[in-house]
Amino acid sequence: MRPQGGLRAAEKVLVVGAGAVGQVYGHALARGGARVTYLVKPKHKGEARRGFVLYDLNRGRAPVRWNDFAVVTEPEPGFGLMAYFAPLPGEELPEPGVAFWVPPFGGCPLSGPRAASVASVLRAGGLPAKVQRDVLGARAFGGAVFETFVTALEVAGWDRRALVRDQELVGFACRGAREAATVVERATGARRPAALSALCPFVARVGLDTLARLAPFDVATFFKVHYAKIAEQRRVLAAAERDRARTLGVATPALDALLERRVAA
Repeated sequence: MRPQGGLRAAEKVLVVGAGAVGQVYGHALARGGARVTYLVKPKHKGEARRGFVLYDLNRGRAPVRWNDFAVVTEPEPGFGLMAYFAPLPGEELPEPGVAFWVPPFGGCPLSGPRAASVASVLRAGGLPAKVQRDVLGARAFGGAVFETFVTALEVAGWDRRALVRDQELVGFACRGAREAATVVERATGARRPAALSALCPFVARVGLDTLARLAPFDVATFFKVHYAKIAEQRRVLAAAERDRARTLGVATPALDALLERRVAA
């Protein structure tokens, strides 16, 4: 697939890290005409040089093998999509690889001086991409809200249906998400997305049910596998966020109640 719109076929791109998301971005950039190089830790160099296996769940379940890239290392050195090392427990695929899915109307957000050029290369490589004014700010708010709901899902035993049935828990998640957004607002000076004002238990239930119906994999299993392995790190970060909230003078009764239920669970 050749790039369009005057893009240079020999455009050089350095991708920092070859995790699930990094593999997807790199493959799309290469298909779009870029010459891709991965910067990885020394311990991952051999694995990366063997190439990657990708599953584009928007197009089916056939594996795509890719190794047309360079690999460099350093001693120790970031979505718009969901990517994971497949298969998940209970998922059937021909062989291990990285599966990824771009939700409808989604796209990989980019910002910065060369955002339009990179977005064009990604789109030429088959990966939806869009330019935003402030990706880091949007990620800060989105990450705070997302982590709150992941915690609620963890409390519910990684069972989406149990979460939506628990009115108290969904309420904690919605109010906690707004509290987390207030912390980001105070810390960064950025304005929260207007859509957060509409977040309520009904909207949360509809959103979770819609995601579960649309995704071509088990969403609850995805979250359980990905987030359970960093559970201790998440607990440390949650404690740090509560300290930051107190320093900024933000009351977080819903987040506190949510974290207490996690400890009890």
